[in-house]
Amino acid sequence: MRQEQVLPVATDLIAQFNPVVVERDVAIRALELIATEIAPALGWKPASPAEPALAGV
Repeated sequence: MRQEQVLPVATDLIAQFNPVVVERDVAIRALELIATEIAPALGWKPASPAEPALAGV
């Protein structure tokens, strides 16, 4: 994904898994990995407490 040319200007990351196939705990762990490993590796950082999550919406 890091080789993707549009990554530097992308504003959204959509990740998908099939929640019907996996157990609830496995689905939650998948979401945790996206938030703690994958998204940060692509340059995402959580909003600071001073930045509302929906700023500009």
